[in-house]
Amino acid sequence: MGSKMQHSDAAEYAFTMIDTNHDESIDFTEFVLFFGMEKKRDLDSRLEMMFEIMDTSGDEFVSYDEMVNIMQKALRMGGGTGAEHVNSRMIATEIFNMFHLDKEQNLNKKQFIDGCKNDKDLIKIFGSS
Repeated sequence: MGSKMQHSDAAEYAFTMIDTNHDESIDFTEFVLFFGMEKKRDLDSRLEMMFEIMDTSGDEFVSYDEMVNIMQKALRMGGGTGAEHVNSRMIATEIFNMFHLDKEQNLNKKQFIDGCKNDKDLIKIFGSS
């Protein structure tokens, strides 16, 4: 049963990555853009894509709740590595602290990209290929 849940979470995560306008469907443009982006793979492109994945509201900001949500999905996908003992809210709080933000503030794309590029821990979390 755990394996099916992990596959379901992985599928949901992949779908979220491709569904950039968050309308719960993948159109041809999103499909082509996703696979085109995969070929680019430069750091700025990866970080920009990661930001778009996290911005599920489409308001061009990542809220604390959106960060918690993506951390929950990432932890479920990484199951079997002790992830069940890790708190996604604690991770989101630590990440927001790294950006000098509190839970009430939002992260914009420029802050995200610049912050990741200037912090080795953030680059490991968000910029790895």
